[in-house]
Amino acid sequence: MKTKAMEFFRKLPLWALVAGFSLAWGYSTTFAADAALMDLSISGASSLYENTSSNYTATAKFSDGSTRTVTSTASWSENSDYATISQGVLTARSVRSNRGVTITARYSSNGVTKKTSKTVTILNGSTSQPSEKTLSSIAVTGAGSVNEGTTSPYVATATFSDGSTQVVTTSATWSENSSAATMNSSGVLTAGQVTGNQTVTVTASYTSGGTTRNGSINVTIVDSPVAKTLSSLAVTGAGSVNEGTTSPYVATAAFSDGSTQAVTTSATWSENSSAATIDSSGVLTAGQVTGNQTVTVTASYTSSGTTKTGNLTVTITDSTVVPPALSGSHADKFAAYEGTKTCLQCHRSEAVEVHNSEHYQWAGKLGKINDFCIYPDINHIGKLTNVNGLPVDSGCSKCHVGKGAKPAPVTANPTDAQLENIDCLVCHAPKYKRTVDPVTKAQWIPDESAMGMTVLEAAVDIQKTSRATCLNCHTKSGGGDNFKRGDIEEHHRNPATRAFDVHMSSAALGGGDLNCTACHTVSAHKIAGKGADLRVAEGPKPECTSCHTANPPHSNSNINKYHLKRVACNTCHIPTFAKFAATDMFRDWSAPGELNPATGLYDPARTMQANVTPQYKFWDGTSSLFYDFGTAFTIQPNGNVFMGGPAAATQATTGAKIYPFKYHTALQPYDTDTNFLLPLKIGQFYMQGDLVNAVPLGQDAVTWPRNPYGYQQTERWMGLFHEVSPKENALGYNNCNTCHNTTSPKVPLKSLGYTIKTGQTTATLCSSCHSAETYSFSEVHPRHTNKGIDCSRCHNFSKAP
Repeated sequence: MKTKAMEFFRKLPLWALVAGFSLAWGYSTTFAADAALMDLSISGASSLYENTSSNYTATAKFSDGSTRTVTSTASWSENSDYATISQGVLTARSVRSNRGVTITARYSSNGVTKKTSKTVTILNGSTSQPSEKTLSSIAVTGAGSVNEGTTSPYVATATFSDGSTQVVTTSATWSENSSAATMNSSGVLTAGQVTGNQTVTVTASYTSGGTTRNGSINVTIVDSPVAKTLSSLAVTGAGSVNEGTTSPYVATAAFSDGSTQAVTTSATWSENSSAATIDSSGVLTAGQVTGNQTVTVTASYTSSGTTKTGNLTVTITDSTVVPPALSGSHADKFAAYEGTKTCLQCHRSEAVEVHNSEHYQWAGKLGKINDFCIYPDINHIGKLTNVNGLPVDSGCSKCHVGKGAKPAPVTANPTDAQLENIDCLVCHAPKYKRTVDPVTKAQWIPDESAMGMTVLEAAVDIQKTSRATCLNCHTKSGGGDNFKRGDIEEHHRNPATRAFDVHMSSAALGGGDLNCTACHTVSAHKIAGKGADLRVAEGPKPECTSCHTANPPHSNSNINKYHLKRVACNTCHIPTFAKFAATDMFRDWSAPGELNPATGLYDPARTMQANVTPQYKFWDGTSSLFYDFGTAFTIQPNGNVFMGGPAAATQATTGAKIYPFKYHTALQPYDTDTNFLLPLKIGQFYMQGDLVNAVPLGQDAVTWPRNPYGYQQTERWMGLFHEVSPKENALGYNNCNTCHNTTSPKVPLKSLGYTIKTGQTTATLCSSCHSAETYSFSEVHPRHTNKGIDCSRCHNFSKAP
């Protein structure tokens, strides 16, 4: 007979086991509860018909990555009289027309509450609709390019006749049309090894209710190098070392994929002089010398069987030799130059002015896309490796007055660190040159070898800005001499003739020998100017009448009487532009790049022209709407996307005059899914000569999906204000027939609205007042205007006020 004690001991192992499981379960649930609630989402149909119901699911996400369906425990609500919701079931009432309702779920866990909402459309007319929705289409989305030897997932989404959508990736049948890749049943593409980039079409097929639809996407399999190779080696450090002291040097390797790596301790170091020794860490020890001596420091480095060397010439300074005296306006102001920190000791208020100026802020460039360098934000500064394996400075900030960091926002009290990013020497030290730091590739540093002097010698020679310092940046915008604007070129430094530019040619040639600031006046480091295609203006737009104040300004009374209120001075005085160096008129990003032997990099395909006749428009000084980065573009009737230019104007627009323009077009990449113009990692194009990697890397840099891309033509209208001709070379000098009484006028007056009244002919127009006469502009026009007859009697516009 079993006793209670015996029964207890017999069941003890079982109870222990149960207790163990219970304890383990307790730990498990405790751990789950410790995970914090991070997010809440609602899934379900985006629409339902009136008098029907639809289920919605609430899903909670926790800090440990786990998710949990909380539909039944969440609190549900909606904001409409046309529906009710309970535990995720939305019931729609009758509606006279489609109505939107916002459903909301709220869920709490461990003191944390999350709320999320979803908008659902209640569709009118459920009784007249088919009892079942039908399959309308299939869309395939995913990366537009995949590197060889890698995988990439794709998604199939079905759209139905009621407007609803459903992800059907795992239910679809997947296929592809190339041996370069395979697709599995889950929509994952595996890219094989390819020789050269190859395109494969990925297709998803899905059937619902007896209806089958297909969707496709073109994917580029990118032929990527198996391994990066060593391209070059650079040695950096002090250009001079005092005798009896030491100085460290750095060896930086550059690789074929554009990456760099500090290899100082892995390199083999040597020098070629008994005046110094260098150890395995790159530290040079300078001996005692009699007179200054030079030594070549050399580093050698090997990677994957490739060896490169780098050299640097260093001067061992004899301390008994008196250095040459410093010369320049600030030679007695400081004995060492520590960058802008030195300038701030006396000129902090001026630095604040620069910080808040457009030349530093670049509000018209940063965050904006254009048709030359495309998108400066992701191409601000860098170091490229050219086809010869040599490092090349790169980045839009080559012509920025900063040292590499992007500007902090405008403020009355910038910090010293923000001000020290300004590079005062760019504008005020004529002998100063700089290069991208080969180690960080994120900062501009003095280039003493290019200057042929120390940075201290350059920094003490501070001067006011000159035409030369302005041209250092403005002639090379767009990638080369006169590429961008068309009327600012290197020849402006010392024009050979007065006819090239009467303002900037020398006094000896009969010119004005003007500096840029004679017209672009400066106030608090803000430089006046406004182009038709520029987003930002600082100060008033320079006007010819600021200097040419004679009234009337011309000896020809007809010009004074008929032209001044309708025609800008530069229209007649800039009959052609790009007079010396050709300018970029069309840039084709779809074409292969063209290798530039001077730089060892690829330039985009361009159509260059010299002595170009301008295009003409009425302009009132205001600019049109610009294309905004990250928005779907609108195509104009001519098929182009408008990037920037003058606001639309006619004779009737107050203050509008005819101005000359450079008309630039480009073929730019765009996202075929969104119609967004695409940014580029432009350095990849310069090194490779195509957009295969430049586009997807640009998409990555702005966190956009790698959608497929095509090409769209764009246009920009740029005002012409330089290369002003003297009167004897002006348009129509002493000859009105240049623009009038000719079948091919220099200025296309008819296209600018100078036509007779709509619906009239010359004969009927004349006979409305008197008998028809033979038309001669030089006779008829003065005869009518001298009688005070308003333009509107013959034209569709009135006389200029």
